Amino acid sequence: MSMSGDRHLRPEPSGKLKGLIPGPRTLLVQSSPSYASTFAGQVLLQLLVNLLCRQFGVIEEVWLDVPSVPIDTRTFPFPVLQHARLDEQLLSLGRAVSGDEVRIALGRPDVASAATILLGPDVEPCSESNFTLVTYGEGWNAFCSPVDRSPEKDSSSLIPFGPLLAACHAAGGVFRYFQRVPCFATQNQSLWTFDLGVWRGDAAPQDVGISLLPAYLIGLGAVGAAFALSLALIPDASGCFIGIDPQQTDESSKNRLVSMFQDEIGQSKVALAARLFEGSAIHFYPNQTRWPEYATEPDRLSPPELRNEEEAFRYMWVISCVDRNIHRQNIARYLPRHVLSGSTDGLVAQATYCAMEGPCECLACNHPVPTFSLERFVQELQGLTPSDRAARYEAWDLQPAMQAAIDEYLFDPECGQVAEAELRRLGVEGTTEWSVGFVSAAAGIMLAALFLRCCVDGVATAPNEYPERRLIFLGSQEFSTSRARRKPDCPVCGKSKVRERYRQRWKND
Repeated sequence: MSMSGDRHLRPEPSGKLKGLIPGPRTLLVQSSPSYASTFAGQVLLQLLVNLLCRQFGVIEEVWLDVPSVPIDTRTFPFPVLQHARLDEQLLSLGRAVSGDEVRIALGRPDVASAATILLGPDVEPCSESNFTLVTYGEGWNAFCSPVDRSPEKDSSSLIPFGPLLAACHAAGGVFRYFQRVPCFATQNQSLWTFDLGVWRGDAAPQDVGISLLPAYLIGLGAVGAAFALSLALIPDASGCFIGIDPQQTDESSKNRLVSMFQDEIGQSKVALAARLFEGSAIHFYPNQTRWPEYATEPDRLSPPELRNEEEAFRYMWVISCVDRNIHRQNIARYLPRHVLSGSTDGLVAQATYCAMEGPCECLACNHPVPTFSLERFVQELQGLTPSDRAARYEAWDLQPAMQAAIDEYLFDPECGQVAEAELRRLGVEGTTEWSVGFVSAAAGIMLAALFLRCCVDGVATAPNEYPERRLIFLGSQEFSTSRARRKPDCPVCGKSKVRERYRQRWKND
């Protein structure tokens, strides 16, 4: 079986997925006209369709029973989609995301679907399907349940985080059901407090005139793209991001990169993120390069007002969405003032505040760089049979030309440096890991909510006593927190000379 675009069908690390249910795996998504007409309702539907139609091989068919109401253009930051009515826009989005891998249609199926998602306030999880979810999001709050009625509340907020997280929960609930994992818990959460949802006047600010701090967004893969989408959706928000990522999309990006459509293989990830901000007051500076090469690149794109700070290697806010430890350490070694880190581990989404000061960890504390011996790696590959070696190449998503180059190099090391460089990369970074879109999206949304709270309420709200926030998409699916204490033997903040260099760099702040 081809492993392209189906990272969610590989062995999941926890081993708790039981395999797909027998029979048709069809899904009905239904929303009332009143909720579908709101900003929150359209945000939820937009991400929900985006995530569902990336579950290649899990969901076979999606039916959209949504009203043909006018589009709120602020809820669809995809310039290539241009429809005036919600149902047509969602249909176009689903087809652009899935191609023909997940069928999508308007209306209701002739026979009951295997699962149903009902959207809106004050809705009971009841339908003709064997499995029914209700989901609702408003402002900072998200709700999703197979057993409880959704909260009764008007949807007037223009903060998108709650609806976005509700979409992740609904997509995750369907995925769990089709993978025969029990889903009986009610998710009722606030991204302002990372605690229970507050549906009657929470402490979160109003959603007008939001100003974001300038930040370096490093890594525009699945987590970084969801972070960008979350903030691009806030109407009239202002600020700037410097986007940094060297990679282009490939087949394995299709199941989780919410900024990418089916036919956009080979596109720059940072350029796909940039287009999300085209209708926004947030300025995005795309740099298709690696960190730390960006730091000394003379033609780098960044706001003129930050150039003096950059020349002094002062980076006040860094949003780290890289997925390899070596890249996290490369960021930490430049001693940024504040770091928010988003990541995933199987079915766990995580957002963490990191800093060189205080009791919390720095970005390098829990991310050691693995040791690597090219000689041992080559010997391991030489010891495999040709068929086993071919299977390893396929798992690494290597193109045929690179497979041939590595085969040649294994038995004639003088034949080329390109194969050696690729082997070093594979040996350090490992294979393509299991991942599913709704977990990556949740990590990006959590990260965006944490960043906005820092912008609004000050950085002291981020570390608090528990700077690490997790959302586990197995079990109760409640937020959990961790103290994430600093490691004395950290290769960055554990060294006295490095700490002194940090103090000198930031002594006037």
